Amino acid sequence: MRWTLPLVLISTAVVMLFSSATQAQESVTVSIGDFYFDSAALTVEPGTTVTWTNVGQAPHNVTSTDGGPLASGTLQNGGTYSYTFEEPGSYAYFCSIHPNMVGSVTVTDGGGASDDASSQSYGDSDDGSMLPSTGGISLTVALAALLVGAGLLGRTLLRRRVP
Repeated sequence: MRWTLPLVLISTAVVMLFSSATQAQESVTVSIGDFYFDSAALTVEPGTTVTWTNVGQAPHNVTSTDGGPLASGTLQNGGTYSYTFEEPGSYAYFCSIHPNMVGSVTVTDGGGASDDASSQSYGDSDDGSMLPSTGGISLTVALAALLVGAGLLGRTLLRRRVP
């Protein structure tokens, strides 16, 4: 009983630490298929890294339409390009090899990213699932469950040893 409060406090502190670290390092993936960007329109918070991955057979690139910061060079199949968006604003881009391929990234003022279906990437995750990418909160939930389970196990073991 006397260990319950310290275990809860330590578990809460660790979960909060990992939760804030996970949210600060947000990343989004855009797949480049043969003649399309998936997702073509993103809304993200400042500090988000967007990674474009060419999953198509044709070469592609990511180039700002207005002389902005995006300039990937040619990406062959499997090639990637990443850019971290720090400043709020709208960043339009296209594939200069195939100019009909267009996309945009809107960076909010930090008040929150859009969760609409058009801003999520489907089907090209590392685990092969068809679920949308939702960020990194699953690590936090797993750690919280692990810590609570360890605390309950420890409490049970302590109770058995004390006469």
